[in-house]
Amino acid sequence: MDTSSNYQNNESIRETVFEYVTYWKWFLISVFLTVFLAFLYLRFTPRIYKTEATILIKDEEKGGKISEMSAFEDLGFFSGMTSNNIENEVEILRSKRLIGKVIQELGLTVHYFQRGRVKTSEIYDEKPIILESIKTEDYNILGNEDSYTLEINPLSESEYQLIEEENGIEGIFKFGERIQIDKLKFIIFPNPEYVSYDGDKPFTEKKFIIKIAPLKKTIENYQNLLNINQKGKKTSIIKLAIKNSNPAKARDIINNLIRVYNKDAIDDKNQISDNTLDFINKRLQLISKELDSVETTKEAFKVTNNITDISSEAELFVKSASEYERQNIEINTQLTIANSIIRYLQDESRGSDLLPVNLGIADEGLVENINEYNKLVLNRNRILKSSTEKNPAVTTLNDQIDPLKANILSGLRKMKESLLISRRGINKQLSGLNSQISSIPSQEKGLRGIIRQQNVIESLYLFLLQKREETSISLAVTAPIAKIIDAAFSTNLPVAPNKKMVLLGALALGLLLPAGIIYGKGVLDTKINSKEDVVQLVKTIPIVGEIPSLEKGQSEVVAFNDRSILAESFRILRTNLSYFQTSKAEKGNLIFVTSAIKAEGKTFVAFNLALTMASSGKKVMIVGSDLRNPRIDRFVGKNFKLKGLSDYLSNASTEVEHIKNSLEQNQREIDIILSGRIPPNPAELLMNGRFEILMRKLQDEYDYIIVDTAPTLLVTDTLLISPLADLTLFVCRAGHTDKNLISFPEDLKAEGKLQHLAMVVNDVDYTNSGYGRKYGYSYGRSEDKWYHKYIRR
Repeated sequence: MDTSSNYQNNESIRETVFEYVTYWKWFLISVFLTVFLAFLYLRFTPRIYKTEATILIKDEEKGGKISEMSAFEDLGFFSGMTSNNIENEVEILRSKRLIGKVIQELGLTVHYFQRGRVKTSEIYDEKPIILESIKTEDYNILGNEDSYTLEINPLSESEYQLIEEENGIEGIFKFGERIQIDKLKFIIFPNPEYVSYDGDKPFTEKKFIIKIAPLKKTIENYQNLLNINQKGKKTSIIKLAIKNSNPAKARDIINNLIRVYNKDAIDDKNQISDNTLDFINKRLQLISKELDSVETTKEAFKVTNNITDISSEAELFVKSASEYERQNIEINTQLTIANSIIRYLQDESRGSDLLPVNLGIADEGLVENINEYNKLVLNRNRILKSSTEKNPAVTTLNDQIDPLKANILSGLRKMKESLLISRRGINKQLSGLNSQISSIPSQEKGLRGIIRQQNVIESLYLFLLQKREETSISLAVTAPIAKIIDAAFSTNLPVAPNKKMVLLGALALGLLLPAGIIYGKGVLDTKINSKEDVVQLVKTIPIVGEIPSLEKGQSEVVAFNDRSILAESFRILRTNLSYFQTSKAEKGNLIFVTSAIKAEGKTFVAFNLALTMASSGKKVMIVGSDLRNPRIDRFVGKNFKLKGLSDYLSNASTEVEHIKNSLEQNQREIDIILSGRIPPNPAELLMNGRFEILMRKLQDEYDYIIVDTAPTLLVTDTLLISPLADLTLFVCRAGHTDKNLISFPEDLKAEGKLQHLAMVVNDVDYTNSGYGRKYGYSYGRSEDKWYHKYIRR
């Protein structure tokens, strides 16, 4: 296992954590603000409660018939109707038609609010005031496409102030007075059933808002709020849910929606039963006339032929023929019913209406077609209640109904032909029997025919009477289609806003926001900020020192016996430079201090390095060779010789003693040569040879000569004199030097323009300083604790 790699990874993680910990104040402020805003949000945001109800959609195959001819099912007609399609029922429940009925019944297009100091709350159950619309022929408040917002400020028990800003209405009115705004006509009066509780404000100190919304928009809003789901694909249980700030309103909406849905389904069933009764009554009228006619014929026949009893001689033949007669009666019954249904289908005035079922047809294929036809017609009619003929679903159903109707008609005709064939066979058998009883008087034979016809009509008549009573009873006891399993109930605790999630989200946001800013700043930051940034970008030049940022109010100059972080950093720099001595033992070290651009702190580094060198007992000279923009002057007083380096270089008669000054700074003495007057030709002066002569003289006299030079990226002055240097300190500044410039000294070194290069990182934040971050400077400073490096910000 590579322990060094693990150590580097751990160190990198720790460095990243420390980088964020240094901004702990911003994290604390951000968390405080986000949590405070979260508390405000929770305080003034309305609580949202979830209201649910559960219903069971009854299986019509088990819980009640929906076919018009279900009364005739015991004859074998049209049995086996399928159960409701749950998806269709869900769509019906969320239809605009049903929700619109609920909204109109509950008056949900008018909303009442009471204005508080900060929050405005909705009033639903106990309204102190009531708005009553005055409906006219051309206007209905529930159907209006416009919306209104009325501000009601009670002035007394009888008067109030009304403000409607959109139409510019403002005035004082009496309660019960008729008011018209645009097309809106209404009256407002106090609610006589309102009960005021202890602690409530007086009525005249309350302020109310009444919002009137258009019906269409209100329906769409509640359609979006209403959530209807089937509990499992194999069940017919449906759950209805609404999330609303007013649980009482949500419960009323769901309960009334279930009630309206059941009423609508009952109306559909009653309509089917009414159609069935209409069919039976019409058939009874026709059969009653036929029965009266047969009775009259029988009576006339007996009177004419003086017949009172059947001859005993024909008893044996009658018994033999009875079975054929019974079969003939059944065939005639089915023929009569088949003819009735055929006429029913051929009646163009009925269109694609439901067909009667259970009338005794033995053809199972025909029965299945009629059942399928009734199911398609019923589905189409239910969809048409909330749609139009152009609906693709309706068109599809029509395309299925028409050919199915033709198939049914064709099947009935074929069944009729089959029955006729069977009847001819039976009649043939009866004809043989009749030939055997030819001795029976023709009068008795004619009477039997009349009685036979009477029996057929009478049995059909009695059957229809019985089914009419059964259908009437079914109509009176129609059961609802939806059984309520759980009536609407609301949760005790709000589902939104979720207090824990909001607070956790606020806390997370409070932490992520500054972290994101810090990360984004790091990603977008093109400046160096620490020694590590320089190490990653510069591979061939050693870094000999990090100079921390000055604390607020701290002097720029290292003091005598200074134990500050700034002083320690220059002592470390002095120690590191001892490993870079390249001059001969008898010569002083000539150190150039430069940078890429201005304002990177090269003069600051040069001056404090000179003081630090001098504090170790070394003889130090500092030379200001930045002839274009002298900066070393700000570290010294004004009682110095006016002449400087530019005077020495431009005038051959000027000697070193004429420009040299002694400076005592913080009980340390160094010599200094200022830059002098700014010349018009600095580069030419540095090239005339006198600068090299000056440096050789100073090396003979001083241990260290520190030269503050010009920026290398802006001018060529430093590059002209760089071969003289024993060591060149290249200063870059954290938060100022662009990362793109860090490679510049490497280029100079590779091109041979700068010799013996080393880098110093200036103005590094204490927490980003390598020694400050990893080890700290607490040694010898009793007030520094382990956490001090994090709370300095």
